[in-house]
Amino acid sequence: EPPGIALGCRFMQQRSDCADFYALALLNLLSRYGGTSAIRASDQEQIAAAFHGFKFWIDEPGVDAMCYFTENHQILFHVNAYLAGQRWPTVKFTNSGLTGKQQQARAYQRIKRWIMSRLRGGFSEWDSNTYLAMDVFALISLVEFAQHQRLQEMATALLHKLLFMIASQSWRGAHTSSHGRCYVAALKTARVEHTSSLQRVAWGLGSFSGETFATGALALAQRYRVPEIIQHVGADLPDVLIT
Repeated sequence: EPPGIALGCRFMQQRSDCADFYALALLNLLSRYGGTSAIRASDQEQIAAAFHGFKFWIDEPGVDAMCYFTENHQILFHVNAYLAGQRWPTVKFTNSGLTGKQQQARAYQRIKRWIMSRLRGGFSEWDSNTYLAMDVFALISLVEFAQHQRLQEMATALLHKLLFMIASQSWRGAHTSSHGRCYVAALKTARVEHTSSLQRVAWGLGSFSGETFATGALALAQRYRVPEIIQHVGADLPDVLIT
């Protein structure tokens, strides 16, 4: 396999399934370390080229193998479009035909609808021990890097809600509720739940599994902090837990 940056760019250029995961990881990398010696200029140019030709939503032209319809992919694509537009406001993105500024404005409305729907209600991928982590990844990216204060505030509020949901239904780092979406490995053991990795960072229980997107973003976060009350709920070890 090629190195991480090249791998992420390849996913984007080939428009493979989960390209939106890698795209947001690359935006986090650029937003945190771009313009420093931590990333070579050639790597930054490679990332920029991948974004300038990327397909950011299903209504844009071109063949792809990407999934748009599930809940976590929706917010990931919208955050990618917003942050990419914010980073390159005057660039014309070749696939959409929009400038970065236009793309950012369109994505802002889509992000706001997605967040407000879940603040008022719940998640279709309810308590998913896989995909809530990807929602966290998208929301933390907004809190850390979005220029609109209103988006930061909405994303922070939903992060609080989401992490409280996990904290109140977990025991010793195991996410013990029913799950809207779950894979076989995480049904067999909570050690590989993606939400378990989040808990290890957020309140010290759980185990580091193979998930790195949201876990790394939470560990590196400078603006977002898990409220102490949620940490206490997550770290509480009652004799009996009913979920």
